[in-house]
Amino acid sequence: MSSKRKSGGARGNGATENVRVVVRVRPLSDAEQHAGDEEVMRIGAEKATIQVMLPSDEDFAGNVRQTAKNFALDGCLDQSTTQAQCFNSSGVKTLLDSALEGFSATVFAYGQTGSGKTYTMAGKEMASVTTDGIIPRSVRYIFDQVSARKGQVKYTIRASFLEIYNEMVRDLWNPSSGALSIREYPPGYWRGFYVEDLYIFECTNVDDMLFMLTEGMRHRAVGSHNLNKDSSRS
Repeated sequence: MSSKRKSGGARGNGATENVRVVVRVRPLSDAEQHAGDEEVMRIGAEKATIQVMLPSDEDFAGNVRQTAKNFALDGCLDQSTTQAQCFNSSGVKTLLDSALEGFSATVFAYGQTGSGKTYTMAGKEMASVTTDGIIPRSVRYIFDQVSARKGQVKYTIRASFLEIYNEMVRDLWNPSSGALSIREYPPGYWRGFYVEDLYIFECTNVDDMLFMLTEGMRHRAVGSHNLNKDSSRS
């Protein structure tokens, strides 16, 4: 999982980028344990390095040796990490604070099918305070901060929810709209791109936002595999 902050808006003259990369290791599933699979990830004591144990290799003399690859990261979260700890330790709060100060911010979850991206970002479908992922926790954090800063600055919160599946953009809050088009803003208006006819919801409270989040999740393209029957396909 990586996070990124880029200056923009009124502060866009001296644009800088900060990227933070954090790895979260999920525990072995029951099926993996039953099959005799073993952990191959070793997290360093300082929680900033990870070692991947590679399959044993045999040299010309017939000696079996274990090889490994080492990686340095901004953070490593082991199998016992809770959803709350993941949110607090991944650097997402810093990004949200930056967004409230007028910077663009992105959280990007990357990994193979079954690695736990949906669980980390969204949590379980039957949401609870314990299992909620980064997205619902971010929503609550934003509204808490807006409330705490009331009287100092005025915020308007708007949200959209889309997925890219089979190279098509779909609006998860208005799936009947079909495939949407990506457009570039005209010169002099704004820098970047936007999705034409994407539904944008103006949020006034955290409950409405979480309800819309749940509704959008129901419209995702999903598929089943042996770790998750509702794995995201977008």
